[in-house]
Amino acid sequence: MTLEERLERLENYLGIDDEPEILTVIDPDTGLEWERYGSVNKVNWVDTFDYRTSLNQMNFAGHSDWRIPSRFELESLLNLDEFNPCIKNIPDIQHFSDIYWSSTAYVSITGFVWTVNFYNGGVGGDSTINSFYVRLVRGGKG
Repeated sequence: MTLEERLERLENYLGIDDEPEILTVIDPDTGLEWERYGSVNKVNWVDTFDYRTSLNQMNFAGHSDWRIPSRFELESLLNLDEFNPCIKNIPDIQHFSDIYWSSTAYVSITGFVWTVNFYNGGVGGDSTINSFYVRLVRGGKG
């Protein structure tokens, strides 16, 4: 896939609506920098890498080191005192009350990856053939 094709696909992923100048947010608890929006559409596991590659090639928000978050990084956004969404209050972060991909393999089942559900706070393994949202991160140790 060419860079132009990837950037065209990226337009389908990004959901910049009300304040496009704010592209990222920093979690004050972890120092991690997150995409403000994440993907607008659900994507399968393979497409998460296309999404990441596209953002890095376009130097999204001035950086080219975006990555799919680990299970624990994604869990750090959870607020289990809340419900629908179960996400902590970080100013300007946009979200869907749904399931997001992590980069962490679900070791006990081949072809599964850890996911985090921001509707109910659930964390579990899901098949890579499924489609979920993705929100990239930078900083930290991965």
